[in-house]
Amino acid sequence: MSEETKKTEEAKPADAAPPASKKPSAVGGVLKLVIPALLAAGASYGGTRYAKAQNAIVIVKEKEEAESGGKGKHELHPPGPTVSLEPFLLSVFDASKKPHPMKMTVAVEFDAKAAAHDDPKAFMPRIRDAVLTHLRKTTYEDISDPAHYDRLRKELLEQCHEVGAESAKKILITDFVIQ
Repeated sequence: MSEETKKTEEAKPADAAPPASKKPSAVGGVLKLVIPALLAAGASYGGTRYAKAQNAIVIVKEKEEAESGGKGKHELHPPGPTVSLEPFLLSVFDASKKPHPMKMTVAVEFDAKAAAHDDPKAFMPRIRDAVLTHLRKTTYEDISDPAHYDRLRKELLEQCHEVGAESAKKILITDFVIQ
């Protein structure tokens, strides 16, 4: 037993003593500074290259639009005065003469320059009559098909021009319900 006690006594001081601390190497400290700096520089370079490429794409698109004379895209101008008509409540008939109740609200946008000279509201009774007359002639199949909305807008605009509202520029369908 005496030998075992000596071994445990010898082991205790070795375990109890703190391990010798290693000195940090100079290479590790340099790497801790260099690697983040390289990553930051690479990200900066990549971001700059990406931004330049995006800018070049925009410039090329602008040149193509200028060369084509702006065809394909029409310029959007701020809207002129817009007058909303009271909702139209009427029955529209289908091919089998079955009535379908409909509610439609229309707004008429006028040319800003022309509206400065003429009062757009002066034409509202005529425009309302023309729109109502046109809607009564329309069938359920035509008016319920979303593909025909552009044609309906054009036809209503023509009706506005026919009654004397030449400054009417655009027809907006602001509310539409049909059963």
